Amino acid sequence: MNGEIIDIHVHFGAPRDEESGCYWSEEFEKGVAFFAMRLVTNSLFGKINIQRVKKHMLGVINGSKFVHKSVLLAMDQVYDESGNVCKEKTHLHVPNSYLTSLAKENNRILFGASIHPYRPDWEKELHYCHENKAVLCKWIPSSLEIDPMHPKCLPFYKKLAEKKLPLLCHVGPEGAIPPFDKSL
Repeated sequence: MNGEIIDIHVHFGAPRDEESGCYWSEEFEKGVAFFAMRLVTNSLFGKINIQRVKKHMLGVINGSKFVHKSVLLAMDQVYDESGNVCKEKTHLHVPNSYLTSLAKENNRILFGASIHPYRPDWEKELHYCHENKAVLCKWIPSSLEIDPMHPKCLPFYKKLAEKKLPLLCHVGPEGAIPPFDKSL
């Protein structure tokens, strides 16, 4: 292969951090993704914070000999059909603004946005993400409680197409971010 190799699916997550806006729920801490993150960051028994996660992620990304760039993925909050944020149902939140700043600091990081189509300001947020060089938009419908067939999604899909921004979307059961599929 002569071109750059890009990993398009790298998740970021951190415990509650007021400055970045990142947070995860207690339920998230019961899942395999949380355990794996603690394992790879060498923090099985120690305190985990955003600085430790960021240091690990940047070390892996910058130290890779074969992958040239990585798309770091944001995760929006859950919104109900009326456009209200549902923090009690949000189990992992990584704001677009935080990952935008990481991508600006490091040329090996590409910004993967996450925008919930039920949020009342989705169009403004999509414009912000596009202006800040998002390379894709990421959804985990089961975790974000998005029905991809909902009528609210159609104008969102049209705007993604206009901006030539692909949608990276999980399908089927989810085992990493709650609500966990109990059949897994």
